[in-house]
Amino acid sequence: MGRKPVSKSAITRALIFKNLKSISSLSDLCAELYERPALALILGFEPGDKPVPVERFSCFLKDMDNKILQEVRISLVKKLIECKIIKGKYLSVDSCPILANVKENNLKTNVKNRFKKGRPPKNDKDCRIGTYPTFVYDKKRVDFFWGYRNHIKNDCDSELPLVETTLAANVRGTSVITSQLDFVKNNLNLKPGAVIADSEYDSAAIIEYIAVNIGAKPRIAINPRRGVPSTTRLSSSGTPICIAGFEMLSRGIFMDRKQNRKRHKFVCPIKGSKKFAKDHPYCPRLHPSFVEGTGCYT
Repeated sequence: MGRKPVSKSAITRALIFKNLKSISSLSDLCAELYERPALALILGFEPGDKPVPVERFSCFLKDMDNKILQEVRISLVKKLIECKIIKGKYLSVDSCPILANVKENNLKTNVKNRFKKGRPPKNDKDCRIGTYPTFVYDKKRVDFFWGYRNHIKNDCDSELPLVETTLAANVRGTSVITSQLDFVKNNLNLKPGAVIADSEYDSAAIIEYIAVNIGAKPRIAINPRRGVPSTTRLSSSGTPICIAGFEMLSRGIFMDRKQNRKRHKFVCPIKGSKKFAKDHPYCPRLHPSFVEGTGCYT
C-alpha cells in the first residue's frame, strides 16, 4: 500500500539535469518533468499523467548518504576528462554564499539579536554567520547572513566544476583551497598551467603553494587591505632603487616569523659597500637614515 515506488537512478539523473539547467528549486524541477514527458521518460521515469511529487526528491536527498552522491559526481568528472571535454589547462577558484532557510535571514521579521554570533538559529544549528557584498548604485555594501558557503574549483574552458565543498559560512576559502587543489592534482591527474582567484586568496602561502606544489602560475588579484601599495622603484634586474637613484645591495633572504613568509632584504649601497663608498661617500639626499643611522633598507 502507498505510493508507487520511483527509480532512484531516475531521481539521480533528474537531479543532475536540475544542476545542468540551473533550475533553482525542486518544485520547478517537478514542473519541468511534468511539462516535458519525453524528458521524464529519457531520465527513467515511467510514463504517466501524474507529476513526480517534490517529496520524492527531498526524501532522496535527505536519506541518501552524501558520500554516494560525491562518488557519482567524481565519476562524472573523470568521464568528462576521459572524453577530453574537461582539459584542466586553467582553473578558477571561487565561493558563493548559501543562505539558510531561517527567519533570521528575513529582515521583515522581528528577531532579537538577529546576527549574534553565539546564538545560531533554532531551525538550523549547523549554519554560521557570514558576509556577502551587494552593489547598489555602484556602491558596495556588506550584508550579514546565517548559512553556508560553497567552495569550488572550476575548469575555465568548459566552465564545469571539478571539486566542491560546502562548509559553514564562517569558514574562509583560504583554508580549503590547498586540499582541493591536491585532489585535482592527485585524484584527477590534472596539471593546470594557471590558477585564477580573486583577492580573498591573496596570501604568500597560497601563492607559493600554487607555484611550487601544483607547478602552476598563480593569477590572483591583489588584496588592497594587505598593506599600503609599494612605491619602490625597481631596476631592470629587479633590484630596488633608493631615493638617491642608487641600486641597493642585497643582504640575503630571511624568514619573517610574523608574516610566515620569506623576505629579501636590501640595504644602502654606501653603508653596505666600501668600494661603492669611495666613489659616493655621502647620500646626495642627506637622508636622515644615512646621517643618523646605518642608511636606508627595504
